[in-house]
Amino acid sequence: MINQDWDRGPRPGTEVCISRQSCRETGPAVGIRANAKTSLGALVSLISLVLLTASPSAFAQAFDPARILSHALAYDGKRLTVSGTVRHVLAQTTPQGKDYTTFDLCDDVCMKVFVWGHPKLREEQRQSVSGRFETMKHVETYTLENVLDAHEGSIR
Repeated sequence: MINQDWDRGPRPGTEVCISRQSCRETGPAVGIRANAKTSLGALVSLISLVLLTASPSAFAQAFDPARILSHALAYDGKRLTVSGTVRHVLAQTTPQGKDYTTFDLCDDVCMKVFVWGHPKLREEQRQSVSGRFETMKHVETYTLENVLDAHEGSIR
């Protein structure tokens, strides 16, 4: 806040200005400019954090299926990116007409992946897939164990 009451003198918490370019702070307002810079830095940090968490797959470490499956309970409910070789692609449609695909993502062992839709996948293709790992997933009348629940756009 700039003190524009030139003839009354400075009020506590205002800036004393000799000219518009030259101000010095008085009273409780000392450090307001420093606090504004700190607040701006905190805001930039917060925005960066939000952007990073909004797209975790872009920065996530890719795990292999063997590591996930050997500690399945520790990863239950967590968002992961898993890399491996695609095998056993099965594109199907529910009785209600919804398309879905299941496939295995393999290294030494294979992990089941479930995705709504029919993404373009080829057998023996190396893929990274992001999704939520679940030790037990119910899809309509089916129950899948140790499955990565992915979205069609998360397969790269």
